[in-house]
Amino acid sequence: MGILDMGVLDLPSSLFEWLDITFFSLLAPVWRLVIWSVVTSLVSMFLYRILSSQRKLEQIKRQVVQARDAMNNYDGDMAGLYPMIWVSLKLSMQQLGITLGPAILSSLPALCLIVWLSNAYGYELPQAGSRVTLQVQPTKKLQATPTTVLTEQDGGSVTVQWPTNDESIKMADSHGIALFSLPLAHAIPVIHKQVWWNSLVGNPNGYLADNTDIESITFSLQKKQYLSFGPDWIRSWEAVFFSLVILFSVAIKLVFKIH
Repeated sequence: MGILDMGVLDLPSSLFEWLDITFFSLLAPVWRLVIWSVVTSLVSMFLYRILSSQRKLEQIKRQVVQARDAMNNYDGDMAGLYPMIWVSLKLSMQQLGITLGPAILSSLPALCLIVWLSNAYGYELPQAGSRVTLQVQPTKKLQATPTTVLTEQDGGSVTVQWPTNDESIKMADSHGIALFSLPLAHAIPVIHKQVWWNSLVGNPNGYLADNTDIESITFSLQKKQYLSFGPDWIRSWEAVFFSLVILFSVAIKLVFKIH
């Protein structure tokens, strides 16, 4: 990824890639995801524990339980119940105020890792010689150099013969404005014009020219699968990673009594 194509959340991507190749290259991809989910859970939970006031949270949790018990045991009119409800709500808002900042800060490393995982573990690049469909939005014609690789073009759908790594196909719009080259450097299923949120998350394959009429081009890339059972969605990296992160995070919270 070029430095101009990177967003803020992409900055640690080179480190994650180096760690993945250096230490986990001998493992099957699914086991790499297991390790990354463990690392994510440990880092996030212990950052939260360090950044949050655990002693104050413990005190507030006790007060919340006492306030709820008082409401449950109250046997009077509504006028007497309102102050108890206000105390309970006030304590809950204090608890939220104490935890919100640390929760956001402790999730930032995980968010950076998720951005990298989506690029590295999301899709497969096509095999050389295979036909790949490109969906153009809005519907526009494309040009290719050499022209023989465009095997079909129907409205906004274009079929291209994927080149080898030693070959290069230059793609342009109907006005001859250069768009991108094939093969893609990264298995990202879409190229679009640069927008504001790319300052946070970039596209490693770059962006479409501002002066083209085309807004985005989507590639029919195959999603990687990491499990041999269940529907397609449960075989993805997202299902494996996020389910394990939740499981490990809950376990860490319970074992280390993190509030």
